[in-house]
Amino acid sequence: MNFLGFLVDKGLLPANERAKVETELAKKRPLAEALAERGVSLADALKATGDAYGIPARLLGDPPADDQVFQYIPLDSARHYGFVPLGITDGALEVGITDPDNIEAIDALQFISGKIGMPYKITLITKEDFDRVLEAYKNLSGEVGRALSEYDTVAKSPTTDRQSPDAVTSLEGASASGEESLNLSGPHEALKEDAPVTKIVSTILRYAIEGHSSDIHIEPSATKTRVRFRMDGKLHTSIELPAKVHEAVVARIKILSKLRLDEKRKPQDGRFSATVEKRRVDFRVSTFPTEYGEKVEMRILDRSTTTTTLESVGF
Repeated sequence: MNFLGFLVDKGLLPANERAKVETELAKKRPLAEALAERGVSLADALKATGDAYGIPARLLGDPPADDQVFQYIPLDSARHYGFVPLGITDGALEVGITDPDNIEAIDALQFISGKIGMPYKITLITKEDFDRVLEAYKNLSGEVGRALSEYDTVAKSPTTDRQSPDAVTSLEGASASGEESLNLSGPHEALKEDAPVTKIVSTILRYAIEGHSSDIHIEPSATKTRVRFRMDGKLHTSIELPAKVHEAVVARIKILSKLRLDEKRKPQDGRFSATVEKRRVDFRVSTFPTEYGEKVEMRILDRSTTTTTLESVGF
């Protein structure tokens, strides 16, 4: 039974209003607004539904979920079964669902729980909040999170050898000048067949370019790697990666930049280029040794950006 059907069944929503609400929702009217007009509180209705099924229920805030947990449930599974990861609480993966009667979804959750080695607990959420979490999958953290999930799967596979830096890099080709060049166009389809670390690096580069960042900083620490973009002169943390992938990410960038993989004690400088939507973008790369691994700084130079000259400003 869906949410509106439950409200009708419990007498919280008149039966003759259900079709009207569904029509309004199809026209993108917020559910809370449609229910409030009929004297129904969305929060109260959601709680009543959860109580009837014996599970907690809540409206999600902003952001709707912790994007670091997207790696645990593939996007396709989330869409198909109608559940999404929300966060980790007391060692358990909190999963938001929209239909507690979906037995197939519960079976899939049990399978995923066994696969990732983590218990789960269910929370009832609205379809609107479910859609908001799905939308969040499309951002930087969501894309990188899915690549991290693939990375873990490859690493745990008994039939797959540990990937060397060379194994996780497949270049699109070299430019006439000898610099390496890769194609970042087509955010999802073009990267679908790439190795996990290649996806992570390509996604970071693409989001930095699309966000008009001037620099990318990849900074290791004891437990994680912080990726920061410089926008409008200020560095902003864009995503955090687990420490276990830092060396492979740096290796991918060093291979693109034609830097020595075996040199980790001295700074190195290199360069490569990328194509995004027919735009040529250059990256100037510097690596620096630190206590927890090599730090990487990349300067982004977009060739399509108009250069201001003295003549153009009247001198």
